[in-house]
Amino acid sequence: MLKRVVKQQIKQFRKSFCFVPNYRNTELARFFNPEDSEIIEKLFRGKHRVQYSLEKGQVVNNFHVEEITFLKEFNIRVYALRHKVTQARYIHLDSCDMNNSFAIILRTPPENDKGIPLMTQRLVMSGSEMYPVKEVLSHMAEKRSMNTFSEPWTGPEFTVFPFSTTNEKDFYNLLGVYIQSVFYPLNRRLDFLQEGVRLEYDEENNPKLPISLRGKTYEEMYNNEQMHDHIFLSNIQKKIYKGSHHSNLGSGTVQQIRNASYQEVIDYYEKYYSPNNANFFSYGDLDFTKHLEFIDQVLMKGKEYKEIVHTFKQPEQIQYIQDNEITCPSNSQGSIGITFMCNDIIDNPFDTLALSVLSYCLFEMPQSIFFQEFLQSGVASKYCPGYGYDITNRIATFTFGFAEVSNDKSELIQMGDKIMKILKDISENGLDVQMVDFAIHYMEVNAKEGKADFGLNLLQNMIPFIIHDKDPTVVLKMEESFEKLRRKIDEGLIQQLVKKYFLNNNHGIRTIVTPDNLFTDYVKIEETEYLKSVQESMTIQDIDFLQKENEQVFVEMCKMQDVSILPSLNTTDIVPLVEKFDYEEQVINGINVWFTDQETNGMSYVRIKFDISDLEPELHHFLELFCIVFPHIGSQGLQTNQMDFLIDNYTSKFEMESHIFRDVKGKDQIKKVLVMTVGYLDKYIEQSFSLLNDLLSTPNLKNLSRISELLQYYAGIYANNLGEKPMDIAIAHANSGLSRALFLNDKMKKTQDICSLAIEVLKTTSLKQELEKISYYLECIYQKMINKNRMSILIHSQKKNYKNLQKRIELLSSTIKINQPNFNKSIIIESEKMQEFKEKYNRSFIPLPINTNYIVESFKMPEVIDGKTPVMHLVGEIMRNCIHFEEIRSVDGVFDAGCYIDLNGSFSVFSYRDHSTVQRYETFERAIQYITNKDFTERELKEAKISLFSKIDKNIEPYNKGIKWFIYGLNDRLRLNYRQALLAANSQKVIDTANEILLENIKKEQSSQVIIGSQAHNLKKLLSRGWKIEKAVDGISVSPKSYRQNENQQYVYNEFM
Repeated sequence: MLKRVVKQQIKQFRKSFCFVPNYRNTELARFFNPEDSEIIEKLFRGKHRVQYSLEKGQVVNNFHVEEITFLKEFNIRVYALRHKVTQARYIHLDSCDMNNSFAIILRTPPENDKGIPLMTQRLVMSGSEMYPVKEVLSHMAEKRSMNTFSEPWTGPEFTVFPFSTTNEKDFYNLLGVYIQSVFYPLNRRLDFLQEGVRLEYDEENNPKLPISLRGKTYEEMYNNEQMHDHIFLSNIQKKIYKGSHHSNLGSGTVQQIRNASYQEVIDYYEKYYSPNNANFFSYGDLDFTKHLEFIDQVLMKGKEYKEIVHTFKQPEQIQYIQDNEITCPSNSQGSIGITFMCNDIIDNPFDTLALSVLSYCLFEMPQSIFFQEFLQSGVASKYCPGYGYDITNRIATFTFGFAEVSNDKSELIQMGDKIMKILKDISENGLDVQMVDFAIHYMEVNAKEGKADFGLNLLQNMIPFIIHDKDPTVVLKMEESFEKLRRKIDEGLIQQLVKKYFLNNNHGIRTIVTPDNLFTDYVKIEETEYLKSVQESMTIQDIDFLQKENEQVFVEMCKMQDVSILPSLNTTDIVPLVEKFDYEEQVINGINVWFTDQETNGMSYVRIKFDISDLEPELHHFLELFCIVFPHIGSQGLQTNQMDFLIDNYTSKFEMESHIFRDVKGKDQIKKVLVMTVGYLDKYIEQSFSLLNDLLSTPNLKNLSRISELLQYYAGIYANNLGEKPMDIAIAHANSGLSRALFLNDKMKKTQDICSLAIEVLKTTSLKQELEKISYYLECIYQKMINKNRMSILIHSQKKNYKNLQKRIELLSSTIKINQPNFNKSIIIESEKMQEFKEKYNRSFIPLPINTNYIVESFKMPEVIDGKTPVMHLVGEIMRNCIHFEEIRSVDGVFDAGCYIDLNGSFSVFSYRDHSTVQRYETFERAIQYITNKDFTERELKEAKISLFSKIDKNIEPYNKGIKWFIYGLNDRLRLNYRQALLAANSQKVIDTANEILLENIKKEQSSQVIIGSQAHNLKKLLSRGWKIEKAVDGISVSPKSYRQNENQQYVYNEFM
């Protein structure tokens, strides 16, 4: 009977997954063997997972089921359980999402400012009894796991150890590591000295030399305490929460961290890192009853647990708004903030939602009063740190303020008075109703829109309720909360909130920060005097002990880590199948339409693709502008301000993009498509399609003033993107000489197209004539695309919406047909041929107002369906992890380096935030020779495969599933073949392919080299080497701020598979 059921399940599963038909001759055979129960469990995932039959009151693996709640907004069932012995709480969110999350959540209130919570979190991750490996999470994340997230969170009164992964074996590997680290750590003193704080002689452990303070926590906070933002926020926290544990800083203060002892950390661990203070959270499609079994074994090991009694003390009441005057380093300007203590977010979750909406209205929109009065007017350049509504602590705060303004205290006080005057006006007159409606709509969309790590996003909102043993589902019941909010706002809720929490609330702090030229000197003097007093008080025994301890720390830091004892995935743990993209195909009025049923949380996404592969060459110059202008141009029936209002209030996405790519089917052709995307809450289907009807059937492309306005605005954005995204720009520009498809995707050229058009409009003496010319070309692109033979539609929604959507598409096509006579015209689309392009290898330096360099070398690659492409993917991953790239990160101080493959046939090696220039290409060549000389091991090849699949198998948001098939034609079969080629690739194939595509082309000098770098470089030296100096854009400056605000961000690129 069981075998028959399993066979039926396999039959169903084969419909849902793409596989090779004669699987009996492949490793896939065991995936379809009814005898193999382990594999059967792996198969039934996502929508096909086995449903639970649990009931309230039932006991599962020593956990008592307390509540079962269904959240219709997310199609999630919440199971709340409690361990019968330790009383540990377990919350599981059952979802079809295959990106499973898990977290251990501990309530860890800071008892002082010594940074003990942060030190404890770091100490437990420095090795456990089972896995005595320091920095265990980074070792797991890099090469042994396919996790999508693994980084602890230390909050004001909690410590969370979360992870996410799509792979079941990986889930239990990580679960084991986390459980062992949190509940059975080594907690060694030497690790405390490295992670926390220690005294150390400055050089060669010589007691005659001065001592200094070291340790990750101390050094991190020493740097933070000389940064304006940290100074501002920490001072507010200590003042406004005085008398409560919220006034203590979990990360500590420098003056207190240096007094922290190892024993204090151990005592803190023993008190709070106990299963009876633990909460467990899981999310996803895996069987959580197995998680319970695993955890129960840990909880029942016989360890004695002390009872923990948590108390919550309210802050001391402030009777009037107090002044808080502080100083900061001279590299910052003055700032002001007025902070009010607000509601208890647990006892009053409705006010939390209402104040969040109010915060968005006041700060985050172009029409926001504080944006207009202070930022747009130029009075201030940005908001102060922590502005708006802040729910970091259980008692929330609300801050009004601005940074980088006047250093004059009297002017800052006047700004504070103006803030209060604006609030008084709002209390009397309220806010614009349309603006409030937009804010509510934005927040509703933001809450429902699926994200890659959706489970952990939900957890972040639930943490305060979990650690205080309250119902965490309160914050997830969206529909009723937003409906109640809309009703209350009509009854004057905004005015009531402003009066209650701001005007009639004396529990507030006015913080004024002014720069002090001697601030840094004071910090250094204070530390020097402290260390001097410590050193003078040391006895001979103290000196001897410190010397020995320093030696032990140094030996421990140099010790090689045996990471082989850590659990690791094998390539056999990677499922060699791809989930089939399910859709229902229809032809509506001659247009191909695909519907896909996805868990989109009450939202729908419509994408309309227009095939313009035969676009005339002279129109390419205007294609990027067309994508900018078209969604915002208005229509014959709707003026631009009306359309903007409707877009803001009824859609989540309303945009157009162009995609130019090499035909993946092997035809030597270039495909060019435009994709119009509209996302909306299902209740706004009528308004969203009405917008689409108006725009697609009667766009007002003769609105010259709107074209000019959008052109000038986006020219500035595109120019600043050179500073914000220099790595993207450098890779695309290096690729641009390798093929016609890559040339048409050159992001620097697109930027130059937009900026040159903007400059022409600014400089022309015949403005109307110039704009009419642009309008004419935009109209030509529109007329090219608006034909039903060029259109196809993909819709992500729920099945219950299909009939309504069919009617809307019928009406859409009928409306376009009435207004555009060429809509039904028969056409033949002839794509551009690839071979018409002459290859050109760049040697270009592009100077920008930035401090470091972004270095790229690009090689031409075969097409995606060629067997060499997946092998080159592996080559890139081995190179990224090889010793040469590790050296430039650790020794040369390069932020990162790696490789990138473009769908259109290029392989790029890059480094970024690099202080080298052309010398870096020697490193690239050594890394390539590391492959071709077979210096890598079989273990490195295996780790490269695991690392690569962790990127390829990264969870895709429900509304993005099937997008690469729809746009590029990357169907299930191509994805499956690519996957299996990766798994099958051996060392020799890797060596041969790297030789052919990389080393041989280096010998022939057939690669492109591009550096986007600092203007301060010796350009004459580059010119003497045959390099070309290119100016990024003419006539429009690139703001240095655009680089600085992104300089600490990791470079992230999308895997095309």
